[in-house]
Amino acid sequence: MKHQGVILSVVALAALLAGCSGGTTPGSGDSGVAPMSLQGVVHGGQAPIAGSMVTLYAASLQPLAGASVVSGPVATDANGGFTFSSFTCPSPNAQMYVVSTGGNAGSGSSSSSSSSSSSSGSSSSSSSSGSSSSSGGSNSAIHLMAILGQCESLLRSVTINELTTVAAAYTVNQFIGPSGCANCGSSGPPDAVNNISGPAPGLPSAMGNAALLADSITGLDAPTLPNSAECPSSGTVPANCLSVKKLNTAANALAACVNSSGPTSSQCAQLFDCMTPGAVYSTTTSCTLPSGATPPADTLQAILSTARNPAKVSMEGIYETAAHDAVFSPTNTGIGTDYTLSLNITGAGMSGPNSLAIDAYGDVWLANFSAGTVSEIGPNGAPLTELGDAGIGYPVGTGPSSIAFDLSGNAWVVNEQGNNIDVLNPQGQFVLGSPLSTGTSSSPTTVAIAPTNGSAWVSIDGGSGVVKQWDAVGAETSSSGFPVGNTPSGVAVDAAGYVWVANEGANSVTQLSPAGALVSTNTTDFSGPETVAVDPSGNIWVTNQSGTAVTELLVADEKVISTNTFKGGGIGATVGAAIDAAGNVWVTTIANTNIVVAELNSSGVALSPTAGFIGAGLASIGPLAIDQSGNVWVADGGSNSVTVFFGAAAPTITPLANAIAQGFAP
Repeated sequence: MKHQGVILSVVALAALLAGCSGGTTPGSGDSGVAPMSLQGVVHGGQAPIAGSMVTLYAASLQPLAGASVVSGPVATDANGGFTFSSFTCPSPNAQMYVVSTGGNAGSGSSSSSSSSSSSSGSSSSSSSSGSSSSSGGSNSAIHLMAILGQCESLLRSVTINELTTVAAAYTVNQFIGPSGCANCGSSGPPDAVNNISGPAPGLPSAMGNAALLADSITGLDAPTLPNSAECPSSGTVPANCLSVKKLNTAANALAACVNSSGPTSSQCAQLFDCMTPGAVYSTTTSCTLPSGATPPADTLQAILSTARNPAKVSMEGIYETAAHDAVFSPTNTGIGTDYTLSLNITGAGMSGPNSLAIDAYGDVWLANFSAGTVSEIGPNGAPLTELGDAGIGYPVGTGPSSIAFDLSGNAWVVNEQGNNIDVLNPQGQFVLGSPLSTGTSSSPTTVAIAPTNGSAWVSIDGGSGVVKQWDAVGAETSSSGFPVGNTPSGVAVDAAGYVWVANEGANSVTQLSPAGALVSTNTTDFSGPETVAVDPSGNIWVTNQSGTAVTELLVADEKVISTNTFKGGGIGATVGAAIDAAGNVWVTTIANTNIVVAELNSSGVALSPTAGFIGAGLASIGPLAIDQSGNVWVADGGSNSVTVFFGAAAPTITPLANAIAQGFAP
């Protein structure tokens, strides 16, 4: 393995299940693994589901291939139990999961109180808080899932229920479908929901993330999530209370259908209608479908529809459905604005992180402005320790303000207050003659890597109004730099090597040739331009920290042919920007005094709600990045943390320079 993880309390369970903490690239493995066994139970809420058909799968690490059936299907007994007595791993690092369909959740009512203990003996955060009632009979709408992890370290006992299904649907949704989620953006119900396939490292990391939300052994919330006692309705509450409440509310909504007489029951009908994109809620009719819409037909389709359309399903309808069978807690007491699921992660020496970048293994590197360090965490949130790092980050210069990876995997870190650049290899060691001086009182701010040759371009905000270039081996190409506008901030380099610079003080964007010659100066529709991002078509997107819109420069043959501004989706003053493989634009912004994330499609149409996507723990407008699992990561200097939105974006090649060079999709 590339790294040895030092595990945060927030992600202790993830390391156990993932089997590949940051940096492991699965190979073909060895099919000669000794026979294994697996036993488990299928529950609807707290009630056993009898006669459910359970199948054990191995995900395909090829995006256009199908998952393979490893064992089953087998039917659950009267207590919901099942056993796969003997099976062989397709390879030691095969990513495994189980799916259950149909069955009978029983008759009458069943109530129980469940809890699990962590290593410290504390109770888990999910518990039974009501009765699970069912009219009995076979229920073809039951479709549940649980992620097991890497086969060589496979769990030997598993619970499949609504919580494990919600966790899987959100973290792995970009890889569920006929060809690695080819229909993720479809308005119809997802199909081929039993198939999980996609490339490494994105798919293994996504499957590992399921353990951050649900414990597949107990079927309860992940033990590191806050519990009901820690999430009061008022006062100071942990950052992740919002997330655990949304998680349990979604699970309760599924439970209402699972513990019913079947797909035509009022509970299932309400669930399916309200989890259809475009559903309109009213107190008299619950959810009305938009014209021509086809609702989901089972519980897994329903929660996948919600995960993929978090701003288009009916929040009110989901909450009302969840009230039928509130067996998991804590739950939401008010109506939210969207159904994204996010998690706030602290530790790893994070101290004022105001820049982040993701390496080829999916590890997240954060520049800590306040501490003069760089933190590295794995794709499942575990801090990573390397040579010379005591778990508090790699030491760099004073006031690191920007970080980017070159084509060799080295991290270029701009130290704004130190007037220099540090280059770290993947082990966090200084290379290329670090530190590289940017000049006395230069105040370098942002670095971008050219996808054509690996050179680094750095904006200089020391009154000179220039950008400077260092080649791939650390040699400065021009000591005086290349003139741009007043107060240059954001920098991006497109696939042809052209450099785009946002000039915050001049309300302009400058375009330079690959050699640094001035090509154009664009002054239309900017208000404190801050960050520049290149989309898969080569167009340029710019955030405006003093405005209320995002600006697009439409580019053809390296010439700007038009300028467009876009609002909506919660966009106010914007700072960070990132583009996913579908061409969707993600920005950090302020909506109604809240720090949120907004999303636009490639045409500028808002995909986020008017209040934006509200993430766990966001306290300041920071930069963001998208990984190969489709997670959106937001650095938060205001709370010394990073927030991840699970499976919200189209998976994108990392590092960024590689995405621009190779095409964004993995």
